Amino acid sequence: MSKAKPIMDYMRIPTKKTGDFCQVHTDIELITDVYNRAKPFCPKCAAENIEKEKTSFDRRITRETITRYMYRYSLLDNPLEWNSSFDDFKAEKGTKEFEVKQKARLLAGAYLKNTDKTGQKRKRFNTIFFGNPGTGKTHLAMSMLKGVNDYAEPPKRCLFINVNTLMDHIFSSFNNPTEMWTKEYSIKLIGDADLVVLDDLGTESSMTDKGQASEFVQKLLYRISNRSTELIITTNLSQQQFKRTYNSKIISRLFANTKNSIIDFSGITDKRY
Repeated sequence: MSKAKPIMDYMRIPTKKTGDFCQVHTDIELITDVYNRAKPFCPKCAAENIEKEKTSFDRRITRETITRYMYRYSLLDNPLEWNSSFDDFKAEKGTKEFEVKQKARLLAGAYLKNTDKTGQKRKRFNTIFFGNPGTGKTHLAMSMLKGVNDYAEPPKRCLFINVNTLMDHIFSSFNNPTEMWTKEYSIKLIGDADLVVLDDLGTESSMTDKGQASEFVQKLLYRISNRSTELIITTNLSQQQFKRTYNSKIISRLFANTKNSIIDFSGITDKRY
């Protein structure tokens, strides 16, 4: 049985050569339809333009898919946090608020880049925001994440994960077979992302007499920190409390290459009052 001809064979309009040649592809003769209704064109240019349009379409679809990834899979404590941006973070020049905002902007710009000044692939790094509740840590972390999500080229998978909300879902999955956010699913989803905000890390922990996070939380965080995902961490703990809460292996991974990406929000008053 013979194969059916492609549908375009039946729709193809008869063409003829014009005797003129393409200015770009000088060995290609321009063509037009046999009725001289179409403007003469180069078939090679036409094929290249179609390929460019296809590539542009594919890139647009890829970007839209990855951009939606953040909004589909993130776990927020408060949906209003989506409204956070650098523009609406109030900070007068010369204040501590202005200082932390400028640092956060610079770090967001660094996450956008894939190479360093020498053109080499830049080192992976994490960012850690320390400070009291209500000082703007979540606001700036979300602003950074949205900036990378909107402008990274090539696009990056970004996620915002409130750790308390995450733990609620994971614990719920122990008795609820319909809960999507199991421990393994959470680790895979976070590990597959390029940049993840872990918001409010530290307050999720059930503390032992030694002041450390529970063994379950430690193991979960160890597996997350062991992936190639870059992290932006916000915590209400001080650096000393943070280091007492988690074991040395986790601390080593979370603090990797953070020499210029630790921001202390102390001195900023609670903005929620």
